[in-house]
Amino acid sequence: DFLAKHHPDTSFVVLNPDDLFHRTAGNVITPSATAQVYEQMVDLEVTILRHSQCMLHLNDTRAQEWFCSRYKTGQRLVNALAAGVPAVAFHDQGFADVAEDYPVPLVDSMPAALEQVSRLITSPDLRAADR
Repeated sequence: DFLAKHHPDTSFVVLNPDDLFHRTAGNVITPSATAQVYEQMVDLEVTILRHSQCMLHLNDTRAQEWFCSRYKTGQRLVNALAAGVPAVAFHDQGFADVAEDYPVPLVDSMPAALEQVSRLITSPDLRAADR
């Protein structure tokens, strides 16, 4: 609703790795799969990164927590940055680890994320600086 109201020319796309990599349960495990991720992302103007529903099949909650909140989130942000897509990320540890070295705003709520995305949408110079 926010994008439609404030930025009617902007579209919202959900990139779900399960859709592209269903044979590997959504896991990107080869260089060619990584290239496919970058191909999906190259046309994006900005991305919002948030982890949810990650690795639900793991029985060990500590492993699930570490893998999802640290490794997977960091990997997603690195992929966005490698594809040249300016990012806004939720304040999960993996995003924070990567954001220490890159100008990525970390947010704690969807309204804050939408505010940061709005700044990026309305400022081509800001988007260009983040690429």
